[in-house]
Amino acid sequence: MPQIFNPQMRGRIVGLWQGGKTVPEIAAAIPCSEPTVRRWIKKYSAGGDVALLDHRRNNTAPRKTTAEQDGALIAAIIDKPLSTIQEIINATNINISPRTVRRRLIAAGYRLSKKKYVTSKRRRSNHVTVKKIKSAKEPKKSESTEKTEPVKEVTEAETTEAVESTEETTETFKIEEAKVIEEAQRTENVESIEEVEGTEAIESTEETTDAFKIEEAKSTGEAQRTENTESTEVVKRTEKIESTEGLYFCRDQILFDFTTLQNVDDWYEMSDTVRTEGKSKAILVLQTTELFQLAVFFTLLNPQPNGAGFAGVRTLTNLDLSQFKDIEITCRAKGQNEHYKIVLKHRGQNSHEDFSYEQFFTIPISDTEFSKIILPLKDFKPYYRGREITDGEPLDTANITMFEFQIYGGVYLPIKQRGVSALEIKMVKVS
Repeated sequence: MPQIFNPQMRGRIVGLWQGGKTVPEIAAAIPCSEPTVRRWIKKYSAGGDVALLDHRRNNTAPRKTTAEQDGALIAAIIDKPLSTIQEIINATNINISPRTVRRRLIAAGYRLSKKKYVTSKRRRSNHVTVKKIKSAKEPKKSESTEKTEPVKEVTEAETTEAVESTEETTETFKIEEAKVIEEAQRTENVESIEEVEGTEAIESTEETTDAFKIEEAKSTGEAQRTENTESTEVVKRTEKIESTEGLYFCRDQILFDFTTLQNVDDWYEMSDTVRTEGKSKAILVLQTTELFQLAVFFTLLNPQPNGAGFAGVRTLTNLDLSQFKDIEITCRAKGQNEHYKIVLKHRGQNSHEDFSYEQFFTIPISDTEFSKIILPLKDFKPYYRGREITDGEPLDTANITMFEFQIYGGVYLPIKQRGVSALEIKMVKVS
């Protein structure tokens, strides 16, 4: 049952009592306990309406603090780390009780030495220690630095022993000094012997100069043969790069690894629905299972009777592929169609009115095997709305700003496609 704390509820008890209600009826109507009803009726009979008012002590110190007040308390501690709670209250000039200060400091992560709030004397046991509970503890000092050995009284006997040990130490130093002098003399003799041997070695070096020249010629020939072998291996690794195309790096660079990506939110659709008669659809999603992850390029191709139509997904890029030769795609085709193309754009010219640079590829439909498609960068040709531009500007491989997967209807090609297809893609890289 609720406690009768507010004067309005007490006034209702008195009103029901004045209306002729019995104590059980009043207790059931409020509701509250019958002793509570009797107590407030008795108080009203003795003191009138004044007795119904709240006469509890009005504590001027607030029970809660605001965020600004909490910040002021913490700032006061940082300013003066060793302070009593009363000193913190005086420094912040906040109307707050010592109990509330202690509660807020503990909630903020500060450790207090004792649960005593106000002191008459400045004792260290009552100071607030500025030490975050969650912060890393400082390394403990070694016991040798914290604890000092008590000074012993030096007796006359101990002094005599110390003098004798000092004399013994002096004799030891003299012996060591003699050993050092002997060692230095032996070192000088060795150096003089080495000097003589060095002179003889110079003479013998002149005699062996011709032999060194012969060995140097042999090593030069061996180095040349090694360089030729290494250059042959480089040519093999770069798949016989043509000299007219310049030199390319052999190291691969991954452009899109769909086996590890968290999402494909930066890929968006670009299909023939951008035109009035378009009806195709495309989407790129991640397929994630307990065993593998890859991207699936789903397409619904609805071309016009002449084959005009396309469906694709693209992403904006900022790629410099000038030091690479090929684009490699690890993928697998499913569904009705197996003819796709990669569309690139450069220099930020990504609108419909700009040329696109395209290369077609065919991948066999398979439920098991993934294929590796290799597209030479030099074979990307300029196109405009499906038609090749023979005199168009070549692709700027140093500034690729858009990459797109696309399936086509074949408006200007002998191959015509339509229907539902899926291209499962693991990775796209350059080499």
